[in-house]
Amino acid sequence: MNIASLSKCKRYLFEIADYRECLNVIDVACSLCSDKESLVYAHLLNTRATTYYERNLLKQSREAIEEALDIRRAKLDPMHPEVAISLANLGNVEAAEDNLDEALDYYREAAAIREHIGDAAATMLGLNYLQIGRVYFLQGDFNHAYDMYQKSEGIFNKRVGKNRSFTADLHYAYGNHSFAQGEYATAARSYELCRRISMDYNPLHPLTTAACYKLACTEFAQTHHKKALNMLDRALDIADIRSNGTIDGTCTRILWKKAEILLDDPVGGRREEGKKLMTEVEIRQSEILEELGVALNLDECGGDDRARREKSYDILVPGYFR
Repeated sequence: MNIASLSKCKRYLFEIADYRECLNVIDVACSLCSDKESLVYAHLLNTRATTYYERNLLKQSREAIEEALDIRRAKLDPMHPEVAISLANLGNVEAAEDNLDEALDYYREAAAIREHIGDAAATMLGLNYLQIGRVYFLQGDFNHAYDMYQKSEGIFNKRVGKNRSFTADLHYAYGNHSFAQGEYATAARSYELCRRISMDYNPLHPLTTAACYKLACTEFAQTHHKKALNMLDRALDIADIRSNGTIDGTCTRILWKKAEILLDDPVGGRREEGKKLMTEVEIRQSEILEELGVALNLDECGGDDRARREKSYDILVPGYFR
């Protein structure tokens, strides 16, 4: 099998979430690529980086992105779209590691390249504006975040039908924006739009899981315990398929939220189940954090105790889907 065939194979494996096999195929393709300074090799590294990112292995993702960026900067014009891709990917890693100023720098550099390119890069520029808005959101600057989301939406709306997946991401961001300000009904509408779009183009996508999880959070915030548990069951069904039955970070976050809801249920009929589940989840959280190489200090997470706990489980999930 040649590199071109392996490249198609790894894309298929990535899309169906068989990440381990995808990485194995990439390793084979990299070994077959004789020129380790070629653009083909950089492309393989970019896919490796994205796969590691979706597995939440940020150190490995960063290493692959930086190597790809070095090759692209050496081989391509500084304003080439592939350079922008690597810069934006580095921004994703920085944002996931809570290095928000650094993330903004990379996103803005990528956006400048895409603004220079013009219409051919418009969709990716819209994504850049969404990424910049997310950083503002994480910094608590909700006004600037909303402005960037609006700029992103303006670009996506000009290409209706061609940006469905990115539009789903945008609705998810709007949902987080509203949820953080206590506007739960508004947040739920945005999450539901995200879920419906994601269901249309890929019902097993991590974003579908994330939207169901966040819909559960909006229901729980409004003390609708049964509705919240129903949405968590939907989220867990998808996450379980994607993880091949392994209790990964996404599954663990869902199960933690389920335990929290069971313990808070005013009827109280399932509190013992909630206690048992919470104990199991806390053990699994520790194991996953060790696997990820993350030393968790709740005191550094900020906010009240509940917010710190929330963040400690968000860390288990790739940055896109928190």
